[in-house]
Amino acid sequence: MKNLFLLSLLIFAFNSLYAQIEVRDSVFVKIIDLEPTNYSFSMNDGRIGLVHIYLKNRYENQSGYLTGYFGSNLTLKQKHKLDPSKVITYDQYVKLINKDFLAVLYYYKVYFIISEAKYDYLTLQVRHMSPPEFNQE
Repeated sequence: MKNLFLLSLLIFAFNSLYAQIEVRDSVFVKIIDLEPTNYSFSMNDGRIGLVHIYLKNRYENQSGYLTGYFGSNLTLKQKHKLDPSKVITYDQYVKLINKDFLAVLYYYKVYFIISEAKYDYLTLQVRHMSPPEFNQE
């Protein structure tokens, strides 16, 4: 069972990694505003590999996110250099997903803000693991 889970995770990872056609926009999602019971991180060799959000959207009861490129590093983004309209709450992100999931999957770079300081955000680039109905050809 564990091997089957790891194989399916690997297949979803490659699908999510190479599915992005052309990045048109970036969004910075503040998951730090969520209750700590609504999200979790999976670590592997000291790096964040998966982010799970336990809130329902139109397509699934909980969402899984892979870090950008298998163990993407945490990065600091200076607040004054980011467009304030690109920094959104998770609720706004869910509305964006519900409006057009495939556009978000293919055309957006998504960063989760996991910590906030006076002048910086600590971000992690993620890729949404698409629901099974979008993986069918």
